[in-house]
Amino acid sequence: MIKIIITKKYSPQFYDFSKKIWEIADMENYGRKINWEKENRFIQAYKNTTLVGLIELTLEAGVMHILDLVVDYTEQNQGIGTELMKKAEEVAKQNNIHKIFLETGATWKVRKFYEKLGYVKTGDLPKHFEKQDYVEYTKLLEL
Repeated sequence: MIKIIITKKYSPQFYDFSKKIWEIADMENYGRKINWEKENRFIQAYKNTTLVGLIELTLEAGVMHILDLVVDYTEQNQGIGTELMKKAEEVAKQNNIHKIFLETGATWKVRKFYEKLGYVKTGDLPKHFEKQDYVEYTKLLEL
């Protein structure tokens, strides 16, 4: 009989099993072992001593995922978001990242901002967060 368990944390067995199985799958699918360790980065913009914008992102296997980009509403349209995104690309290049992607609301005005920075819509995410339609944007980088 199979017993299924749901937990909120990794167990040592979970981690060891996953690592062993993925090493085999990596060899089969990529011909080499891949580093799947996720690394988080946090980029922050300050005006004097006040935080006015931030990006939260993860790096994994040559791909950067931008989880959050927010700029204080009173500071928008002053180039802060653009500067934060430039820093994210610098982080990407320093870490041999070849692709950056993010998700945003399908009807949100920020879409034009991403398109201006060279991001291309690569997917539709119907009924995504809170059952709202989202889209995925991607930018491929030259290393």
